[in-house]
Amino acid sequence: MPDYSKSAFEPITLIKKHIENSEKEFDVEIKNSHGGNYVVNSKVNVRQDSVRIENDIRNNFYGTKSDTILTFLKTDFIKLLDTELSYANTQIKIAGNYQDIKITVADSTNVFYTRQGFGIMRVMEKGISNTRKAE
Repeated sequence: MPDYSKSAFEPITLIKKHIENSEKEFDVEIKNSHGGNYVVNSKVNVRQDSVRIENDIRNNFYGTKSDTILTFLKTDFIKLLDTELSYANTQIKIAGNYQDIKITVADSTNVFYTRQGFGIMRVMEKGISNTRKAE
């Protein structure tokens, strides 16, 4: 059984690194398991000043699927990731929910297991943060 005790800090850091340091395409798959699977498959295309995310979203519990395309200024998307990083260790855990985060760049794949992946899932899926910094 995978170890789900870690936060989403490592996968968020890896996503940020690939966005800051390259102009390539990579894939992020985030699967939330809870009586069924809710899967966000994201194809991330990094350009010099922008980030484009093409999502294929599947919910096998309800049998639904949808596609979205999000485009950001690179600096704005990095700010979203920084917000998620600042709250990575304090994200809520919902009983019975587990997230597998798979990041694939070229021939290299990294898989992370967490129960605190709702924030990065929302960023990838909707382009907004689950959290707000205190004012």
